[in-house]
This record gives sequence, structure tokens and C-alpha cells, in this order.
Amino acid sequence: MHYNTEFIIVFCASFILLLGILFKRFFERFHFPYTVGMLVLGGLSGALLMYVETTHSFFGLFHIDHHSLISQLFIPKDGMIISHNLIIFVFLPALIFESAFSLNPYIVRKNLTTSLILAGPCLILATGLTAILVHTLTASNLAWNWQTALVFGAMISATDPVAVVAIFKELGIPAKLTTLLESESLFNDGTAIVLFMVLSSFMIQPDQQFSLIPAVGKLVKVIFGGLAVGLILALFFNHLLKRTYNEPSIEIILTVLLAFSCMFVAEGMLHVSGIIAIVIAGLYTGGKGKTNITPPVFHFLHRFWELLGFAANTLIFFLVGVIMSSQFSNLTWLTASLIVGIYLGIVVIRTLLVFTLQFLSKKVGTPFSIGEAAVMSWGGLRGAVSLSLALIIFQEPSLPLYLRQEFLIITAGVVFLTIILNSTTLSPIISYFKLSDIPIPKQLLNIKTKLNVLESIEESIYKFSSEGGLKTVKWGDISNQYKEKIEKSRKEYENLKTIIDKNKSENLLPTYWIQSLNVEKEQYWHLFGQGVISSNATIALNHYIEIELEQATELSKKFLNSNKDERSIKDIISSISKDNKNDIWSKFSKVLSFNEKIKNKITFQDNSTKYQISLGQYHATKNVIKYLEKLTTQNDDALSQIKFIYQVKVAENKKNLERMRNISPDLTETIESQIAKLSILNLEVHAFHDLEHSGVISESIVNEEVDILIKKIKEISSYISPVTSEDSEKLNNISVLKGLTEDQKKKIVELMSKVKFQTQDLIFDEGEPGDALYVLLQGAVKISKKFRKKETTLDILGGNDIIGEMAILSKENRVAKAQALTEVIALKLDKKTLDALDKSFDMLKETLWKTFVIHQFDTFLLKNMKYQNISSEQRVSWLNSGSFKTFEEGKEEIIPNESTHLYLVSGRLSLNGKEIAAPNLIENRKQIKISFLSESKGVYLNEQILNEEVSKKSTL
Repeated sequence: MHYNTEFIIVFCASFILLLGILFKRFFERFHFPYTVGMLVLGGLSGALLMYVETTHSFFGLFHIDHHSLISQLFIPKDGMIISHNLIIFVFLPALIFESAFSLNPYIVRKNLTTSLILAGPCLILATGLTAILVHTLTASNLAWNWQTALVFGAMISATDPVAVVAIFKELGIPAKLTTLLESESLFNDGTAIVLFMVLSSFMIQPDQQFSLIPAVGKLVKVIFGGLAVGLILALFFNHLLKRTYNEPSIEIILTVLLAFSCMFVAEGMLHVSGIIAIVIAGLYTGGKGKTNITPPVFHFLHRFWELLGFAANTLIFFLVGVIMSSQFSNLTWLTASLIVGIYLGIVVIRTLLVFTLQFLSKKVGTPFSIGEAAVMSWGGLRGAVSLSLALIIFQEPSLPLYLRQEFLIITAGVVFLTIILNSTTLSPIISYFKLSDIPIPKQLLNIKTKLNVLESIEESIYKFSSEGGLKTVKWGDISNQYKEKIEKSRKEYENLKTIIDKNKSENLLPTYWIQSLNVEKEQYWHLFGQGVISSNATIALNHYIEIELEQATELSKKFLNSNKDERSIKDIISSISKDNKNDIWSKFSKVLSFNEKIKNKITFQDNSTKYQISLGQYHATKNVIKYLEKLTTQNDDALSQIKFIYQVKVAENKKNLERMRNISPDLTETIESQIAKLSILNLEVHAFHDLEHSGVISESIVNEEVDILIKKIKEISSYISPVTSEDSEKLNNISVLKGLTEDQKKKIVELMSKVKFQTQDLIFDEGEPGDALYVLLQGAVKISKKFRKKETTLDILGGNDIIGEMAILSKENRVAKAQALTEVIALKLDKKTLDALDKSFDMLKETLWKTFVIHQFDTFLLKNMKYQNISSEQRVSWLNSGSFKTFEEGKEEIIPNESTHLYLVSGRLSLNGKEIAAPNLIENRKQIKISFLSESKGVYLNEQILNEEVSKKSTL
């Protein structure tokens, strides 16, 4: 039976992918690089097909005729069934775009000079030196002329991104080195193909006269033509992406079209570099264009390209193995010795060039270490690109058959040796130079994070067992397993902590800083996804984070073997952190004024972006502090210092926000209104999808509703002009006035006096009598308190917040200090006026009491050593779990069974004959009886959050 080409292609692809899936776990088990494994499988399969084709039998077990499927899989008419176009137009676009798209744009820019030197001058030198080597080695036998030697030199000198990316990622090489090698491979791959095309024309037509100027002109045209095609197509497709919102299928297909259209238009139609076009398109889309992709879709997009990359790698390395095995049947001792000689020669040439650049890198490009140079030298793998170029020569009918065969078999041999020998021996080199070693502080942080995960799982196990839904499950055994894991992790933690305490060079500060910056970076993308910050603000903030991450990494290396104390490192971190965030947006914005209307529009957008940068930093840094609080353990000074640095960041950004509110109140109101609308609409979209997943609403109804919401999101996300609000409308935003009627609001505002404070003015001090409270209208205020003679920032408050209510309601002196960080405008309500309000204002007093309780409870727990490790979020959660009560003087009370504690807000009570005054926390032990000595207020707390957290933290 005869099988058509389409059937054979589908069958082969399916068979190869199935083979890859079946052997993937096997390769992982023996720590063997997957791509190298597929190369070996391809070689074995090719050898098997050749044997079957030659003998027409399967090892004598059964006969195979020429009409069978197995026979038709291998057709040795020209010694080959694989065209170079298959590799260049089908596999390379997917692999190169996935690689360029996933690169960190900042690291690429930082190492661009080094990458371009390796891809340009170094590649040309390598081509020339390899040509001399090949011409010398073949002089006495094959007698290759200079044209052939130069073409071979260009083809074999470029490191292949397919091979480099696939293998280096598996070996865990550090991000900076991986990016440098990957970007070099991508750029020199394009350069090598261009150089190959120029030189091969003289090999195919040796009689034509060589002229330097036309050759250089063609080289420039092909390179810059590819760059232009990539940039134009990237701009076009990214414009389409920007106009698409939350449509995964369309957004993913657009990126696929971008990758393949770059190769088809550049290489197939305009005959310029398709590889360079794809690289530029991938870098642009993964960098500046990343914000054009809808945040919920980005995860699917990333996974899709990972899948496409895996499939392409599986197919291409298998087929490369088949190509090699098809040629090794013609291998002679002479050819084998040439392959080994050329392999050794190109390794030496690359080593000389890389180490020369390493020596010069302090003056030119980005400096890299000797260890990194060794890995770069040995990691110069050759792969599919070299073979695809060799196939072009092999399939050129004007050249002699023997030359084409020699060219292909030598190329296949050299590629085979670089992949088999270099890739499998890279790991010892990396280990020798300790490039993949995890520093002890990082190990400590990883264990601490692991402990948090295990403890949260332990809590979940307790909840599941309490619900009683799975009654036959032995929850006790499962719980004991996790307790053993937790205990083991705690021992590891203690051992590492002991090592760090003994070895002062193992400094924790840079490690905590790097981790905090990574958390901060993820927060910016999260805020962008929620619609809180714009694409411009996100790009600017990520650029700032990349700068800090680079300096944090350098600081970590600098102090790895240093005896400098933690305080000096903290000062450096604070200085870098402060320097980098000053006027970030000024680096990104260019205000063009063609006319007054355009100027005003750009100015508004510019100010809007600046405000969103401060807003994004404020929210992100607050969330970093929450993350650090989860890691907090006793006697961890390094973590406390990083936390302090982030508290300073929060204060600075709060000041910036309030300053913007003072200068442009209408602008900030417009932005915040836009953010609120986008956040609510996004929540509504998620709610509909959740209902669909739970089966409550059909998919058609959800799609209809979501389409309406997406249209609204697009409208709100577009340019808007500032809207001016009346002063009466702004009163509705003051939290303390919510719930009052319009007449009551006007009356209370009339009773309040408007006061103004300059920057650094003291609003009130700790310990002084409380005679008034303040409702902040504009500006930022720092609330601080002295602990152990050291002033600690409790919070940064701003517009619509209330301060000073604690002293009025508790009738005690001020327990904290309030200082203006910016110019502050506030409404002042004195104690006498508040006391004189009639019963119609009870809701106002209740709101004040709730605000007071939150602040008082926070302060009380912070003063007590037992509770200092509990995060502010957990403190609020614990307080909200309770119920607020008022107790009359002389009343006797038994704390209810369901309550674990009574928090005494105001007043006095008697417990076992002992007088206790507010504020205080009384633990419920077997329904204790209490008697109130005065009118009192308190909160019955109903959760065990605090005790659980204290017990966990105290064990570390």
C-alpha cells in the first residue's frame, strides 16, 4: 500500500512526540538532558530505518517490502528526506520567538554590547580562523578551496539558540549567564546565516569576482532589513493585541502569526534576515509589548509557547539525529579524524575569543567572571541551524555530489560532538566554578518559605478533619506526617541559622532584599492586572525594579566574603533604593507640544502616570511588608532592617500621593475613580467566570455578560480628562461621616474647624493630653511610637483618615505621635464639641469608637513581646472576629464558651480579686467570672489566630 506524504508527515510527528513523552521521565530520572536524549533516539531510529531499507527485514524476524509504511518513512534517493526549509520556516520561528519572548528585556539591554561583540566581530574572526583551520586540515586530502572553507567557517561558528536554550535551562545556569548566552546565540545565529548566504554565492559560483563593497552592502541590507521587518511587524501585531481584551484564542494566535510572518516576509519574500526579524519581534513583544497582552491571558500565552517550544525541540532534535545517522554510513577514518580535528579546533577558537573578550569586558561591554567565560566557551553548542545551512549546500545540484556529502557529514559530526560531549559535561564545569550553588542565606529563606507552606497545610488538615466530611480518613496519621516534615524543616533552619551566626560573611540582608524585590515586582504585574496602574506605569516600575535587582545581586556578591557589618549594608540598600525611585517616569516620558490641546492632554497623561507610579509603589511595598511579617521570627535583625527600609518606602510613597492630591486634587480624584471602576468591573468578570465553572450559569449567558463588561473596561481604560468635583461631594468620602444624613454632615462640618500644618509640623505628641481629633482632608501624616527608646513607625495616614480619637474616647493621654510628612489640611473636632453632640450623632460616635478600638488594639499588641510577631493583617482579622459590648458598672459577667479572649477597651474590671484596667487582654480559662468596677467597653474575640501564630513563631 502506498502512503501519501501528508499521512507520513502526521504519522512521523505523532510518533516522535509520543516517543518524547514516553522517554522524558526516563531522561529526568538519570539527569540526562532531554534534547540530547532525543538526538540519540533520532540517531538510533535513523540507523534502524537504514538497516530496514537495506535488508528489507526487521533483524530477520519478518520481511518488509518496499510498499510498507516503515520502508516509505526513509527514502534515500538523495540520502535525505528532510529539507532545510522545514527547519528554517517551520521549527526555527517557534523556537526563536519563544526564546526571545521569554528573555528579560532589561538584562538583554544591559548585556547588549557584549552580545553584539560576540555576534559580530567575534563571529567574523571565528569564521576566518575556522576557515584557516579547515583549509589546513583538508589540504592534503579533500583539498577544499578557500570559498568552501569560509562557508563552512560561517556555518559552524555560530552557537545555535535551539541547542543552547534547550540544554542550558535544564542545567540550571544563572539567569544573567543564560540570558547572555541566549541573546548572543539569537543575534549571532542571524549574523551567521547572513554571512553564510553572502559567502555561499561565491562557493556556488567560484568564477564570479569578489568585491568588498557590494558584499558589505548586501550584509548590511540583510541585517538591517531583518531588523526593520521585525520592528514593523511587531508594532502592527502589538497594536492589534492592544485592541484585544481578554480573548485568549485571538491573542495567542496573533503572537503565532507574528513569529511565522517575520520569517515568511523577511526570509521568503524580501530575502533579508528572518532570524533577526523574529528576535526583534520577540524582544519587543516580551518587553514593551508585554502590557498589550491581557494579564489573565498572559499565563495561557506563556504556557502555550512553552508547549510549542517543547514540541518543536522534540521534533527537531529527533530529526537532527536521523540526519546524522543517515550520513554516518558513509563515514571513513579520514572523515572521522577531520571531524575530531575540526571539533577540537572550533572549541579552542571559541575559548580564545571568549577569554579575550572577558579580559577586555571591564572596558568594553558587561564584565563577566572567568567561571562564566569557561561556561560560555564550553557551552558554544552547534545544532539545527548549522545542519539546516549544511542541507542548503547538500541540496545544491550545481556542486559535486562528493563535496556535498563531505560537507554534510563533517557538519553532522561536529554538531553531534558539541551536543553529546559539551552538553553532558557542562554540569561539572558549572559546579567547579560554583555558578549554580545556592548561598546559605538563600537556602535559609527557602526553608522558611517551605515552613510557611507546610504550616498552612497543617491548618487545612485540621479544618478538613473538623468538618467531618471524610470520616474514614485517618487524619491523625496525615497530620503526624506533616508534623514530621515541619520538625525536619525546623531542624534544617536551625542548623543553617547556626552556620550564618558563626560565619559573618554569610550576610542575610542582600538575600532578603532580593527576595523582597521579586515579591514587589510580582505585585506590580498584579496591580496592572487589576487595573490599578497603567501600562506606562508598569513598564517604568519594572525598569526600576530590574535596576535594584541587579544592584542587589552585585551587593550580594560583594559582601559574600566581606566582614562589613549589617548596618553598613543596610545603609547602602537604603541609598540605592532611594536613588532609583526618584523621578522614575522622567526617564520614560517625552512631552511634545504641537498645540495647546495636545500639550494639555499629554501633560495630564504624564501626571497621571507619575501618580500611578507612586500608587503602585505604595500598594506593592505595603504587600511586601505583609510578606516579610509572615517570615518574621525572633532575633532576626536582618529581616527587621529590610522591613524598616520598606516602611520608609511606604512613607515616601504616601507623601508623594498626598503631595499629588494637594497639587492636583481633580486629577487624583479622576484617577482613583477610574481605578475603582476598573477594579469593580474586573471583580464582576471573575465572579461570572466562577459561576460558570461551578455550573450555576451557562457559558452563553456568561459570555454575553462578560462581553458587555469588557466593552465598559475598554471605554474606562482609554484616555479620560479630569473632572472637577464640588466640595459637598467630597464630604461623602470622609469615612467618619458615612452613615450621617446630609444635614448632619453639614452640621458636623460647621462644628469642625479647618486647620493647616506644614511639612514636619508636630500635630500632637505622645504622652500629652488629648483635646481634639482630626479628619485628614489632604496630606500625609506619620503615626509613630517609642519602643525601647526607639521611635517606630506604626502607620502612614492620608486623606479621609482620622487621627487623635484614642485620647478623646479613652480619656487618657496620647499614646502615639502624629507628624506631618507633607502639607496637611484637616478638620479639627475638639473634645467639648464631641461630648455636646445629641443622640442623633450616635452613629458618628460608634464609628469613632470602632476606629479607636482598631488603633488601640494594634498599639497594645505591639507593646507586648508575646504578640509582636503577629502581622497587622492578622491583628485586624482577630479583632474583627469578635463582638463589641458595653458593660454597666457593677455588672458580673462570665466570658462565653465560644470566646477565647476578652479585650478590655475602656474601664476597669475585677478578676479573682485583682483589679485590671484597660487596655488589656484577658484569656478565657474555663468560663472565668469577672466583675466590672466602672462602665466599660470590650470585645469578645472568637478565633485562635493569635495563639496559633505565637506558638508557631516561638518555635523558630
